[in-house]
Formats: sequence, C-alpha cells, structure tokens
Amino acid sequence: MAERLKIEKDSLVKDAVVSIQDSYSVRNVPLIHNSVRKLLIKKGYSIKESKYCKEKTLYCGMGGMVGMLRPSISNKALEMATAAMPANEVISYCGGCHSMFLRTEKSHLSFRSYI
Repeated sequence: MAERLKIEKDSLVKDAVVSIQDSYSVRNVPLIHNSVRKLLIKKGYSIKESKYCKEKTLYCGMGGMVGMLRPSISNKALEMATAAMPANEVISYCGGCHSMFLRTEKSHLSFRSYI
C-alpha cells in the first residue's frame, strides 16, 4: 500500500504537488472548488489539476451503494479517476472519494482531516 501523506495540521508544506478529487455532489458549486484550492495554496501546496476536475469531476463510484450493488461500475470509476490524477498525492473532500483512493497506489489525504 502506498505511503500516506503525513501533514501536520498547522505546518506549511513546501514544494508538495497534489491533485484534487472534487466531490461529484458539488460539481456545480465553484465556490467550494475555489475555496478548497485557495486553502491548499495558502498551506503551501502546488496543485496539478486533473482533466476531470471541478464541474467535470468523475463520480467516485461509492455513493448509492454502487460499490456493493454493482462493483464493476465502482471499479471502473476507480480506474478512471486514478488514471486521471497527474500527481501521486491526492486530496479529496468527499468521504466516498477518500475510501476509493485508499484502494489505490496514490498517496491520499482527506481534506477534512487536515484542515
């Protein structure tokens, strides 16, 4: 399993490059997308955007019990989202996305656990 990001709550992370998995449920709420990015930049992160970010974000495959009822759909969503992340470190603010990325080789951090 990939080593997880280790970030102290109040530390400034210099030269860290991350990709963000935006929550599908708020894909049409630019205020949230921009706020998450502003906070991460303020903490010292550089952001490498996925081609599927903000309003184009991919569904993580975890909501609505899809992972239990149709695992093939959930697994395909996982493959697509993982392949689309240009950085090896991923930050998300969706519980389903967090669970999804824990199943990958990407280092992952839940935005809520760190801010």
